[in-house]
Amino acid sequence: MNAIYERDDRFQAARLRFFAPNFRCSGGSVEIPDGWESRYCWDQEDSTKNAIASLIADHGIRSRVFEGRGIEPNGYRVPIAAWDAAMNVIVGVQWDLSRISNEEAMVLLREAH
Repeated sequence: MNAIYERDDRFQAARLRFFAPNFRCSGGSVEIPDGWESRYCWDQEDSTKNAIASLIADHGIRSRVFEGRGIEPNGYRVPIAAWDAAMNVIVGVQWDLSRISNEEAMVLLREAH
């Protein structure tokens, strides 16, 4: 069966990039500072944390990174292409609240399963 976002244009695929932190990109790499989990806004889900941990383990190069406010902590550089591939994974569904209410969306999602 097709996903609901393929059948109803009020829904869209929710990709991991929507939930992950916005890290700085420089020189073809995403800069992931040590301790990012406590200093960045993200969804706090294991799927997000595990994806970033896998990117670091598989592609990370230990480096100094820039974090703003004059902070230059240690961290990792991950190639943007690897980051984009991991963050493009569909992890759920989202909807446009200007076109469908949360209540209606939940009914349709329950019916789809």
